[in-house]
Amino acid sequence: AEEDRCRAAWAIAAVLSSVKWVDLKNRGYIVRFLASGLVATAPWASMSTASAVLEMVSRERGYSDEVDVLLREVGVGDLLAQLVQHPSTNVQRCALEAISHACDLGCDPLLLSGTDAVPAVISIAQAGCYDNKLAALEAIHWLAESSADRLKAAIPVLVQLPGHTSDDLKEAAASALWALMMSRQETYTVEACEHGCVPKLIDLLRRDKCQRQTILFCVERVTMPPAVRHLALQAGVLPLLFRSLQDERDKILQECILGMLLSYSSHVSQALVEQDAAERQSSIRQLVAICRAGSSENSTCARQLLEHITQDASLRQLSRQ
Repeated sequence: AEEDRCRAAWAIAAVLSSVKWVDLKNRGYIVRFLASGLVATAPWASMSTASAVLEMVSRERGYSDEVDVLLREVGVGDLLAQLVQHPSTNVQRCALEAISHACDLGCDPLLLSGTDAVPAVISIAQAGCYDNKLAALEAIHWLAESSADRLKAAIPVLVQLPGHTSDDLKEAAASALWALMMSRQETYTVEACEHGCVPKLIDLLRRDKCQRQTILFCVERVTMPPAVRHLALQAGVLPLLFRSLQDERDKILQECILGMLLSYSSHVSQALVEQDAAERQSSIRQLVAICRAGSSENSTCARQLLEHITQDASLRQLSRQ
């Protein structure tokens, strides 16, 4: 009976929320038995089913390769593809969260890339309600490595979302776009640039409210291919990179910024000249401080930048102070 199915699925979700697979005896049998019951058609029980599946694939429950195989064999991937297309936004969101949990190591244990889940996730990212957009963008981020070919259609959607009024949505879109650009290196980076991502990313870098790490990593991708590197330069990336470097103490982000500055080594002097005196002095002092910090890769990069800068007579004195 549908009502009994629904109650049973809620019971499974409730029980799984307080136990771990590794603590259960005969867990292989239990996983297969419970999952087999959930994948049977039960439209009325969609929310309870989605909640139970979410608990099943949660890493906190001890989700493992063994559980992966069992869930895949009974068809949980196809079930999630159905649930993510459900007309209920709550069911959709639960299914999206389950997809992110299942794929959060950059793999696709449930073989979702071969289902209708991928186009459904893109559609929700484009036209879903606000909370579901965020959940869909996270799912795209985690699906990027395993489903890159099918997610190519998401690029224009992701490029448009950084123009949204919500900072959280902008960051989530940038994170998903970065994951896609990483999955296909220059190919998807060039495509994203052709859809107009560069000025939007540069604008995000200007905003103090946005999480800098995500945006910097995304901007780094569009400064690497020679074919599109000039777009970021024209959009004013260099002053923003110098400003970001002044405030940055994280060595990984320093490395990211220094690498981007070095890719524009023939333009850095002019960019400094165009800064006001206080910013210019602060930028050079930060480079000198990093250079003196030791023999790290960041120190080497800062030294190389200073060598380029000191070729300009007007900046040479500042670098010595």
